[in-house]
Amino acid sequence: MKSSLRIKIIMVTLCILLIFIMLKTLAILNPKEKAKYCIDDKCITIVLQYDRVISGGNSKLRIYKRNIYTRYFLGFGDYAEFPIETHFLLSKQLFNNKILISSQSIPIVKGGLGDRVVFQELDYYSEGDKENISSFDLEYESF
Repeated sequence: MKSSLRIKIIMVTLCILLIFIMLKTLAILNPKEKAKYCIDDKCITIVLQYDRVISGGNSKLRIYKRNIYTRYFLGFGDYAEFPIETHFLLSKQLFNNKILISSQSIPIVKGGLGDRVVFQELDYYSEGDKENISSFDLEYESF
């Protein structure tokens, strides 16, 4: 009886350890970083995702109107996804009580971000200035 219980405890422990190792391996092989940007009480979360390909990899930027706590539920909820290797400018001031995001291409929007974000298309991309901050200049953290 005692050996049967001991075997079950060992098996459960090994399964938990295996799941932990798999999740850590996924995090290393598929890195993601996030940055939070706020103006007054309006906040968005920017997630930088790397897609590994033969040529070295591409980065995609997604904008969420909610705070992101884990990398495993990024497909849920409302977000806007920019094309590969597209960066943008974030306005330092609200525009009609919304955050203004300017880029050379309009992102694909999944869900409703219209209450928090306005997108504007630029003819040419420039670095951040006194009125805008570049997506390059945000402080990203791994998660």
